[in-house]
Amino acid sequence: MIRPTDGGGFSVRWTSVIRQGGDPRAPDVRRKETVRTFAPTERPNVFRAREEGDPYRDGELSWARIEGTTLIVYQMVIGADGRYEVQRYRRTLSGTGMQLTYSRIRDGEQIRTVQGRLVKIAP
Repeated sequence: MIRPTDGGGFSVRWTSVIRQGGDPRAPDVRRKETVRTFAPTERPNVFRAREEGDPYRDGELSWARIEGTTLIVYQMVIGADGRYEVQRYRRTLSGTGMQLTYSRIRDGEQIRTVQGRLVKIAP
């Protein structure tokens, strides 16, 4: 869900479904809901998360940018071993929904890329 907020910003709420472990035909499933509220910066089409934490202290640095009809959200953390991880959610409007490309990079190495199509279910 993407909604405008006061001051020219917006909020994004999504649920990630994580399937891992267990039987490959019936993996363990867990859901993680994420909510981020972004405020404009002095740079055009670049936004910073209001919930921003300190990535050095188990926090997460988040920012977003808009490129045409695409909203790109970044989340960066620094692990206990000092390696960084960046997750990128690229959401592009298309017809009755949007295309999503998720990527995860750890210390410059591509760990995962997932593509999908999201269908609009609310007005």
